[in-house]
Amino acid sequence: MLWQLIRRCLIFAASALVASLLIFWVLYAGCLPAQVRLGVSGTPEEVAALCSEMGLDRPFFVQYLDWLGGVLHGDFGVSYVTGAPITPTLIDQLSVSMWLITGGMVVALVIAIPLGTAAALRNGRPAGYLLAGVSQLGVAIPAFLAAILLVLGFSVTQA
Repeated sequence: MLWQLIRRCLIFAASALVASLLIFWVLYAGCLPAQVRLGVSGTPEEVAALCSEMGLDRPFFVQYLDWLGGVLHGDFGVSYVTGAPITPTLIDQLSVSMWLITGGMVVALVIAIPLGTAAALRNGRPAGYLLAGVSQLGVAIPAFLAAILLVLGFSVTQA
């Protein structure tokens, strides 16, 4: 059991490492961050100067290892567009997101546990099939569509 947990953690770590490497490669190919920051009006000379300033002219793996080391220490770099540090923005956004996630989980558990219990107790009967069907419908509806429908259903409009 412990070996399986360790194996799963190693697979997760390897997958995260490969995904971060691929994403880093796509985003940093050809000084793309410098081009994004300068926009379409940036000349090739300005792009080259900004690439040098941002350290994008260094070898790819040196850049990746610097970025990965920063991420492991909580430094997520700077925004391509504004040049501002990402970490404070991420912390601000996470503080709001955590309240939303916690609220959503509480609501989901308050609904899911009683309905799951009721479906299990009524297994093989029409009420059990109905509850299981509603559960499957809830899983099948994409989150963005459910969000739109909930906004439409609970929003207040003025006549």
